[in-house]
Amino acid sequence: MNDDDCGRDLTRVEKAAVRNLILKNPGCANCDRQTSECLPRECKCPMLDLQINTAALCTYFRTAVLPENPELETVFTGTTGSLKTCPICKRRFQSVNNRQIYCPVCRDKGPCPKVR
Repeated sequence: MNDDDCGRDLTRVEKAAVRNLILKNPGCANCDRQTSECLPRECKCPMLDLQINTAALCTYFRTAVLPENPELETVFTGTTGSLKTCPICKRRFQSVNNRQIYCPVCRDKGPCPKVR
């Protein structure tokens, strides 16, 4: 994102997606799911109250939790990378290269390449 870009409010769906990323399995390892507290900070998890997409993100959330949802990651990072849809599971994923067809989960389930 450019410095001159101003943030926008997160939609209800995006806020719910952040909450699900943190509290559902596997979720955030730093968050106590029963009390919604950030264990290293010993306070309520600040990621649960995000309002705008340019808010300062927790380092662990940005590097370990957010990549689990590529669509939400593009909201926060501002990159418009090419999200592809897996033909097997229909999940959206960030492709590593332009030849990648299947998501990392379905990569081994896809049809085998033809041998000459």
